[in-house]
Amino acid sequence: MAKIRVMLFGVFAFLLLVPGAEADDRELISLSPELQGALLSNMRDHLNALHTVIGLLAKGENEGAAQVADERLGMSSMAHHGHHIGKHVPASYRAMGTRMHQAGSSLITVVQDASMEEPDVEAQMIFGALEELVESCDACHLSFRIK
Repeated sequence: MAKIRVMLFGVFAFLLLVPGAEADDRELISLSPELQGALLSNMRDHLNALHTVIGLLAKGENEGAAQVADERLGMSSMAHHGHHIGKHVPASYRAMGTRMHQAGSSLITVVQDASMEEPDVEAQMIFGALEELVESCDACHLSFRIK
């Protein structure tokens, strides 16, 4: 019985020391279920496009990577991705979305131009453009949540 008390005391002491979940202080964007589904679908497609781009780059298929980035990540892709959602979200969210698409367009240019460089310079240029794109996604996800 004494062992059980010691174990329970240890468990309760541990629970008191474990900090609670932090409050989610990201800006809440309330959307209808249809718009929420469309937005999540767009973000999943962006992530899938990024995965495809990285896979093509890993195979040395820069032109294919640039084409996927153009069609699904760059500024020209906005006509196909959720432009109807923009009027339902804050201006700051729209600005971050535009920044992501600009980074996607920058990636296209870098991928096309980098192929004329030495391999290590090419890699640095492409990784830099990828970092800018991923950073724009990260900044948005750290700033907003949807419901």
